[in-house]
Formats: sequence, C-alpha cells, structure tokens
Amino acid sequence: MQILKPVILCCMVLSLALGLGGCDDLSYLGHEDGVLVLQPPAGSDPQKVLLTLKGRFEDFRPSVFSSVQAKIEDGRMHFLFRRGAPEPSILGTLMMQRGLLTAKLDTGELLYSNDDIVDANTVLENGVVYLKLVVTDEAAQRIADGTKRNIGKVVHVMLDGFNIFNTTISEPFSKNFQLSASYPFRDVQVIQALLDHGSLPGPIGLISTAGLFEPAKTETKTDNTIENPGEISADKVIEEKTEGDTGARQ
Repeated sequence: MQILKPVILCCMVLSLALGLGGCDDLSYLGHEDGVLVLQPPAGSDPQKVLLTLKGRFEDFRPSVFSSVQAKIEDGRMHFLFRRGAPEPSILGTLMMQRGLLTAKLDTGELLYSNDDIVDANTVLENGVVYLKLVVTDEAAQRIADGTKRNIGKVVHVMLDGFNIFNTTISEPFSKNFQLSASYPFRDVQVIQALLDHGSLPGPIGLISTAGLFEPAKTETKTDNTIENPGEISADKVIEEKTEGDTGARQ
C-alpha cells in the first residue's frame, strides 16, 4: 500500500497539470489485458479496416494509461487492450457500426453524406448537446442550394439505417453547421468517432474476446454473423427516433 501511494499521488498531479480526464480512473491501472480478434469484411483491405477500428477504439480508452495495439495475423485483426478497453456497449458499437451517414430530404434528395464531412466535434452549449460538422466546399454548395429551396422542410440524417437526427430547415446551411441532439454527450461522441475515422466497407466478424467479456470467447459463422450474439454486450447507443425533431444551427 505504501508503494501505491506515490503512484496515485503522481497520477492526481498529472491529471491536474494536463487536464487528462481519464487519469483519475485508477481502477484500470491493474486491469487485466484483453484481446479482441475480428474478421475483416470479405474483399476488403484488412490493414485499412484495422486502422479505422484502432482509431475508433483509441478515442474511448478508459484511462490515459490504457493503450491499443493492433496487427494482422492469419488474415484476422488482433487488438490488444492494455490496462482496460472501452465500455462493452461502446466497444460493441464501435466495431459493429459501419458508419455510413446520409442526410436527405423527404423527396430523397441527398444533401450530404459521411464522405462530405471533413471535421466533426461534439459540444455542450447551455445544456444542449450539438454535433458540429464541417463539410467540403463542393458539399457546402449543394447543401446551401438544397436548404435554400426547402425552408420549413425536414432533413433526415441516417446512420447505418437509423434515424439519428430530424432537422427542420429554418435557414440555408453553410459550410459549417451543427445539429442539436436528444442523446447524451457520450453517445454523440460515439457518432463523432464513426465519422472521424471513416466508414467500414462491410460487416465485421467477431472471432474472440479473450479477457474482455464473460464468457471469454465467441465464434463466427463463415458469413461473418455472430454465432451467439448474447455472449457480448454490444447494445447500440444509436437508437431510431420515431418522434420529435432536432434542430440545426449555423
């Protein structure tokens, strides 16, 4: 116990000095390492998929002392989580959501997609959570023209088939705009991570989760579907909204 006191004190000082939010979570200092093995989508570039997932996972490290190591072995993606992994529900969403976003009018006209977004940030202003987006110049012109012609209409923002935002157009959008969310801050951060690191080319196959969940292993079928999805807590934080609108501001 005497040995641990200097370590804990050092962490507290580092947290105050650097403003690192995860440093005060000392429960992960002695956490057992975990290994996640995934099958990349058929016909995809495994290395590119590996980097996309690694980036997503790193955004949700539970502590500044946590790390993610990744490699390709025998055609499978291996992720080693040192001193803790993202929360099970978040980890499940990060590895299973493709991250395909579209924003369309009721007519089906496409205003923008995830390919048009160059920057995304989650902010909290006056108690309201916003997802701030910056799009390409080409997309900005298309969005400005489309929203100018459709004042009062609704833009439906979909992520992997889930309706995550319903935005009523009150004025033309510009290159920078923000969407108000009815979700908790952490959930919007997950959406941001999916946009920041790019979409996946197809569904991911779950091979094993040694040291991460109980029970420790799952196996997939050859079609990349999970053999027993009940063995892993991978609840989606993105749920379809059937009522109410969220607004967009410049």
